[in-house]
Amino acid sequence: MARIVYRLQPWAFVDRLVQDVCPAGFEIVPLARDASPEERSAKLAEADFLMGSWVTTAVTLTEDDFRVAKRLKLV
Repeated sequence: MARIVYRLQPWAFVDRLVQDVCPAGFEIVPLARDASPEERSAKLAEADFLMGSWVTTAVTLTEDDFRVAKRLKLV
């Protein structure tokens, strides 16, 4: 099953919508907006896809994030 690491949004209805429309064969793995670097690395290490707002917030993806995300196919 493909894993989508999804950075939770500040709006609960958006998070519910993402879960509701997730197609079969994909697993949504929620990631808290304030996740620790260790938690983020652990989830990114198993991510096939990355979804959520990463470029419009104070927390952005780093070189270390991409180093651990070896399975990542799409951001």
